[in-house]
Amino acid sequence: MKKSGKDSVVIREAGRIIAGGYADHQDARKREMNRIRDLVRHKNEGIPFDRPEEKKKVRTFDKKYSDTNLAKLVEEMFAADKLTGEERDYLRKALELAKKASFLEQSYKGPMRTFVSAELVWTGFLAHIPGIGEVLAANLISKLANCQNYDKVSSLWRHFGLHLVCPNCTEKIDDRVLPVLANVGGKCPKCNSIGVSPRKRKGQRIDYDKNLKTLAWNIAVSLIKQKSPLYYDIYVKEKERQCKRVFAKGELIKIYGEPYKKEDITLKLGHANSRALRKTVKIFLQHYWEASRELAGLPIRKAYVEAKLGHKDIITWRDVLKKNGVKPSEELAA
Repeated sequence: MKKSGKDSVVIREAGRIIAGGYADHQDARKREMNRIRDLVRHKNEGIPFDRPEEKKKVRTFDKKYSDTNLAKLVEEMFAADKLTGEERDYLRKALELAKKASFLEQSYKGPMRTFVSAELVWTGFLAHIPGIGEVLAANLISKLANCQNYDKVSSLWRHFGLHLVCPNCTEKIDDRVLPVLANVGGKCPKCNSIGVSPRKRKGQRIDYDKNLKTLAWNIAVSLIKQKSPLYYDIYVKEKERQCKRVFAKGELIKIYGEPYKKEDITLKLGHANSRALRKTVKIFLQHYWEASRELAGLPIRKAYVEAKLGHKDIITWRDVLKKNGVKPSEELAA
């Protein structure tokens, strides 16, 4: 078995800095492009700059304002006398600087690839999963390492904000006001309300890492976009199940508020989709937890549904590897 070369605290922290630097530059580039896009769209559509734009109930994405098309659009606007020569030149310069920012962002990928390549959880698991590239892997490894700080996978899920909490009840823990954690049945142990995903609420502290919650969402979306074997199947089945669920009248409006009405008894497609994504990434993170700890020689507890509820149809991280054409002996020898 190949030994990890990343046990050094300095190397691990350097990997965290590199992964964080990539994210910082990516965020800065996106913000810059969004500002340019907004400016071009206002000018092209004749929207006044001096007053707020009317909010639309349904937002649509116009491909002509995509990042790759903006430079061409600026030239078309100049040719149509919608821009002066000076305005065009300023927009050209802004796009040129944004392009340089993108090159700098991409320059982080090489060091990130080097960082993950010596990690057992990369060579033994993540490298074989469609939808998990070096960027997502570097973020996971730099933040979680071998999951040595998580004795139970439920603790990992909670750190990612993938647990359920009571929408009403709170409790005080170490001078912090936190929402009450839902029980294994998904309900509040105090008032029996159905648990909801944790979110920011006035007067309460969040009990998860918001950056990890964003990372979880990015992972789920990437797995689905790539139709990653087994994970995509889990997503499709769960989405179908959620769409067929029937709730008691008034239940959905209690959980979500608008856009539901008291008489609604089935989920909106968007909420069914979110629930399916949540389940998919929870299972992926369980696999990461099991694979990273096993490959590092750390003890593993069986999942609650297997240990306590007796479920037999458990998909393991090795099942995922097999589905992707990796033999059980190969992921340990990689």
